[in-house]
Amino acid sequence: MQLFPSLPETGTTFLAGAAWFLISSILTTHSTTSFLKYRPTTKLPPPVNKQHNRQLFSLPHLLTLYRFGGSFFLSILSPSILSILSKLPSTIPSFLLPALFMTLANLGNVVALDRIGISLTYTTKCAIPIMTILLQVCLKGNSRLPPTKSLIAVLPIALGIGMASWNSPRFEKVGFGCALGSAAAQSGLNVYCKKAIETTSVKGFDVQRNLVVCAFAFLTLKQAVLDRITNFIFKNVDDRKGISLEYFLRVLFNCRTPSNRHPHPPGWLSVYTVCSYHLEYSLSFIFLSRIDSVSFSVCDAIRRLAIIIVGRKLFGGAELTVLNKVGIASTISGAVLYAFVS
Repeated sequence: MQLFPSLPETGTTFLAGAAWFLISSILTTHSTTSFLKYRPTTKLPPPVNKQHNRQLFSLPHLLTLYRFGGSFFLSILSPSILSILSKLPSTIPSFLLPALFMTLANLGNVVALDRIGISLTYTTKCAIPIMTILLQVCLKGNSRLPPTKSLIAVLPIALGIGMASWNSPRFEKVGFGCALGSAAAQSGLNVYCKKAIETTSVKGFDVQRNLVVCAFAFLTLKQAVLDRITNFIFKNVDDRKGISLEYFLRVLFNCRTPSNRHPHPPGWLSVYTVCSYHLEYSLSFIFLSRIDSVSFSVCDAIRRLAIIIVGRKLFGGAELTVLNKVGIASTISGAVLYAFVS
């Protein structure tokens, strides 16, 4: 599917990248944070019994399921739905590994956002360009190492985003670990998805379709198998050790503590969140298919800076400090320098 058929190649690349940047930094940031922070104006009725106080999914896990399932549904909304579905088996195998990285990246990201907030989550993820370079070097050796000038330009971008987003974050080990894991998984997704696109010649919305059907299957398997294992472990451990073990395992696998009981966000917010996510990722794969992985990671880093700023504007936060302003200047300077030397 070609999103901008009448435009030249460079125009299509620019518009896809710009649309991805704006949708992700504004619409996805607003919808995702609104979903995770949703609280009704009226109090929830008390649970009838303790069993009713236990949710099958937490909001972060539910959000990830909605994203994958809803995105797949949107991707097959076409008169040629049977033709679309018939092509999936031949291309899905190449996207299994990228889909696994996508699952881990999304789940880790929403858990981190829920637990430690936007600033620290995206501070941690500012290392993605460097992780992507290291992964490429590990896979293909020094031949995949960018020129020295490009490497120098990447460093102030990562450092600048860290300074720009650092604002007394609510540090917490589990949330910070999820953010770190999400950053590493996103690097894997960038590299291996690029490889899968080149192997299969699948592009844009078709890439998203292949990824989300696999990711939804992975998440369902996690719920059916891994979550049952954590429940079994918790029921069979010593009470003294079980408190911390339950907390860690529930957060890591179920993304919640057992006492959490949140209301379900309204339908319009769920649909808004799914549509924003679907457009963001579909456009990102169109953009990724037209540029190299490191350049995409640099654009992605600048996008994360925009997410931090938009998040503060929409949901509050302290005024920008001198360190924040220096970070913004460092990021923009690094991006301009990278554009000139690459």
